[in-house]
Order: sequence, then structure tokens, then C-alpha cells
Amino acid sequence: MSRSAGVPRIPALPRWLLATMLPHRHRHHWLGDLAEEFHSHIVPQRGRLRASIWYWRQAMGSLPAALKRRFGPAPGLTPSGDDRQTRLARALEGVLLDVRSGVRGLRTRPAFTLVAVATLAIGIGANVAIFSVVHATVLRALPYDRPEQLVRFWPEALFSSDVGDFVELRRKAPAGIELATYGRSLATFTGGAEPELVRGAVVSWNHFEVLGVRA
Repeated sequence: MSRSAGVPRIPALPRWLLATMLPHRHRHHWLGDLAEEFHSHIVPQRGRLRASIWYWRQAMGSLPAALKRRFGPAPGLTPSGDDRQTRLARALEGVLLDVRSGVRGLRTRPAFTLVAVATLAIGIGANVAIFSVVHATVLRALPYDRPEQLVRFWPEALFSSDVGDFVELRRKAPAGIELATYGRSLATFTGGAEPELVRGAVVSWNHFEVLGVRA
């Protein structure tokens, strides 16, 4: 059965929260009454936006009672301080009350709300930026063959321009370890309309083989 396009839809998130917290035997009746009130009276009187706000309020206000019905003690039993379900219900009810109180406080102080939202936005944005940099430079694997086995190091005395120094160091390396070397360089590219300074590197003959990539 489908609704016509002109009928506003019930907000999905508060309906899902309420349906999740309600016991199965009360779910259909409770949600049905709320939906009937929403479509029959609230929407015609208040419009779509205010009706959605009304539904949010009703759902959030009903959650503590729904939690008591779902996690409350069975009939004829006295709740015990060690009862896990009772303690869980009280904890969830306290969280809901704190959220409702916080939202109510933010609505009565719009200036403070603006500052709080801006602070949260800046903090979240800064954390996302920092994580992006850390992920790209530290967490994400390098695009080489077996990157966990690659190590870059600088000896105490940097290599001279003599290739023999590198060849000697490579010869003395333990079995199973392969060494390659490179050095940064600058060059002037004259193939275009104007000369352009480009960055490059002078590498050993086995450089790409050690990295496991092709030039």
C-alpha cells in the first residue's frame, strides 16, 4: 500500500528509535495512534514542518515510557538494585532526559547555540583534516611492493659522488637485503615555450627493482 505524493512522510529516525525501544506487543498500537494523530490532525493544523517537529517531540517524550515498558521488571516482581535491565533502563532514561534538557537550553539561548555549533564544526573539521594527513602519511601503505619491508636511511657520512661507495656498501649488506640509492637534482626543461626549472632525482640502476615498481 503506498501513500500519495502529497501526504508528508513521518520522520524516519524518531519512528525507528521509538519502534526499537517499544516492546513488540505495544509497538503497532503505539506507533499507529501516533501516525493517525500526525496525519489526521497535526499536519492539517500546523503544516509539514511543524508537524515533523511535533512528531520528533512526541517520539522523544515517549522514549522514557517505552524504555520502562521494555526493560521494566516483570509483573509481580520488585525491581532489584542489581537487576541489569532495570539499571539499563534508568541509564537510558537519564541520557534521554539530559539530551532533552540540553536541546531545550540551546533553544532558549540562540547566541550560545551559535557559538557551540561553530566550535563543534571547527573541532570536527580540524580532526578530519588532521586524520586525513595522518592517514595519507602514516597509516596508508606506500604504493610499492611489500612497503612494510622498505626502510629509508641516511648514513652518518652522506654518499659521495663516487658510485664505488654505494657498490661497496651494497656488497657488505646482509643476505636478503637489497640497497638502492638516489639523490635529488634540479634541471632546466627547455622543450616548451619557456625554460622551466623541474625537480628530479639521480637513482641507482636497481632503484625501481628495489621499490617493486616500473619507471
